[in-house]
Amino acid sequence: YWKRATTTGAFISVIIGEILYIGIVISGKVPALAFLKKLTFGGFNPLIPAWVITLIILIVISLMTKPNSKETIDRHFDRLDAPFKTK
Repeated sequence: YWKRATTTGAFISVIIGEILYIGIVISGKVPALAFLKKLTFGGFNPLIPAWVITLIILIVISLMTKPNSKETIDRHFDRLDAPFKTK
C-alpha cells in the first residue's frame, strides 16, 4: 500500500492497464495493434508489461493530483500501522 496513491490515480491506471492488456493480447489478430506486441519483449506474459506500465501510471497520476486528506489516510491505514506502532 502507498499512502500517497489517490483515487484518480487508481482509476486511471486500472482503466489504461486493462485496455493495454487487452490490446497486447489481441495484437496478433489486429494489424493496427501489432506495435503493442513489442511490449512483451518476445515472450513475456502480456500481464507483466501491462502491470509495470499500470504501476508507473498510478505513481505519476497520484503525484499529479491532490493527495487524500489525513482523515482518509488514517481511516484506511490505522489498522495496518497498528502492529508497528510503539506504545
